[in-house]
Amino acid sequence: MGRFIISTRKNGDYQFNLQARNGQIILASEGYTTKSACENGIQSVIKNGIIEERFDKRISSNGKYYFNLKAGNGQVIGSSEMYESSLARDNGIQAVIKNLLNSNIIDVSNEHPSNYLPSVKDIGSINLEFQQDLKINRIQINKIGPFNELNIFFETPPNNNSASVYIFTGQNGTGKTTLLQLLSCCVPHYDKMLLKKFWSKNVNTSNFLINFSDAIKTKYDSQYFEHLLEKGSIAVKDNKLISTLHPQIKNYLETSDYGLHNVAFFAYSGYRKLSDSNVDSLGSINSSPFENALDFDKSTNAKTFVNWLANLMTKIALATVKRSDTDRDRANEYRLVLSYIEKSISDITDQKIEFELLEDPIKIIIILDGIQLEFDQLPDGLKSIISWVGDLIMRLDRIKWIKNKPIIEQHFILFLDEIEVHLHPAWQRKILPVLQNLFINAQIFVSTHSPFVVGSVDGAWVYRFVKKDNESILDGMPVLSEDSYSYDYILSEIFGVKERFGLEVEKKLDEFLEIKNKILNNLDYDHDRLKILLEDLQNQSIEVQNIIGMEMRQLNRLTDQRFVDL
Repeated sequence: MGRFIISTRKNGDYQFNLQARNGQIILASEGYTTKSACENGIQSVIKNGIIEERFDKRISSNGKYYFNLKAGNGQVIGSSEMYESSLARDNGIQAVIKNLLNSNIIDVSNEHPSNYLPSVKDIGSINLEFQQDLKINRIQINKIGPFNELNIFFETPPNNNSASVYIFTGQNGTGKTTLLQLLSCCVPHYDKMLLKKFWSKNVNTSNFLINFSDAIKTKYDSQYFEHLLEKGSIAVKDNKLISTLHPQIKNYLETSDYGLHNVAFFAYSGYRKLSDSNVDSLGSINSSPFENALDFDKSTNAKTFVNWLANLMTKIALATVKRSDTDRDRANEYRLVLSYIEKSISDITDQKIEFELLEDPIKIIIILDGIQLEFDQLPDGLKSIISWVGDLIMRLDRIKWIKNKPIIEQHFILFLDEIEVHLHPAWQRKILPVLQNLFINAQIFVSTHSPFVVGSVDGAWVYRFVKKDNESILDGMPVLSEDSYSYDYILSEIFGVKERFGLEVEKKLDEFLEIKNKILNNLDYDHDRLKILLEDLQNQSIEVQNIIGMEMRQLNRLTDQRFVDL
């Protein structure tokens, strides 16, 4: 049974959306000046929507598929969303026909603007579900931080069987962290100080705009930002603010503590660690799974994580001793969640990691390759990985999801700022592949200074930033990463680091190449200096010796002379 939801637009017009049983919008109307006209439009849809010939199948200018439902006089009375294929469009038509039968009407026109879906609490037991996962596909920035004008499109990577990954690289001061933090502002997260540093009160032209997968936008500008500062925080029930939000994000904000979710957002930096392994109490955790979730520096709460682990292991133990099939299934589900943390960390570190709950005193310990350790005994790199990977999986487990599937298959957007901090290069090169293959439906944005992070993942878009005239700009088009690139190539082409050796050796190599060019161009050069350079460079590493040998053999061949025996 479908539902017609009547709502109002910002200009006061009425409209209706036809929702399928799962909450998905499958048909949307035009605007009506009166409610009675809108109700007549619904009756026209019910009358004409059971006649398949009244569906006008069309293709948009950008190659997307959609349909219009027309009345007998040819007037369009409803339109579909955009589909990726003609088959999906045809399935959409069948969904409309099916959901028209025994459909009812829900009127929320006095409560909600039309471009927001009603939340769970507004329409009873209905589960909200959207046709496609919410994904960021564009950000436009004007006069914020080091950016004067920046416009980035986030194209979906070609690999559909793993998470979509976007990597930001560049020297310090090019705005990688600023860009991540601005992207995280697609969801207002009640941290005015985070927003405050992006604007100057004297700059009236500062603004940024984020587009999502269905082209609905979240927009902030300096004038509106000052309005938020005056209020002390971002008030999600303020109509002016709500009018800028994507409907999925509005639903996410309104139901963060008690509702069902189709998407979630998380942010972490590498500057974090765990130390306390003591358990305060066993029982329900009262804090929201979204508490500080978008605060890069505070998103990990060690005490909450430890208590959650203790509760999870207690549930495993209690369900295991019971004999019913239901209890055994629950025990396996709990074990699976714990295994996500243990396996992902083990895969990154190449060490077997297990968590264990001790009785007296009650605390969580780590079994690291068979050795029992407390959190404060772990190396900093392992503390860092456990803190944010464990926290992420804990939050995913505690969220009430609309779709009944494993937490690693849920859709979320993740922002990671320099997660390679504290990590050995061997671990740096495994972080993104593990995340990409574990969270297959996630969209992940990463800033990094590490060639090992960039070179580790296949099929990620890499955006390179450089400073020019005190302004940060993109250094060419984004590059699709390949794990077959060498680290020499990544350092040179992605990070712009051409040097391969220490400063003194690089100086001598540059001087040698300068003399070589003089010889090839029949110019005067210092014979004694060439001899000294060659002797010095020949006493360096085998790699340097091979480079000099190759250069001198080429020089001897091109000039038909023997400058030195090599």
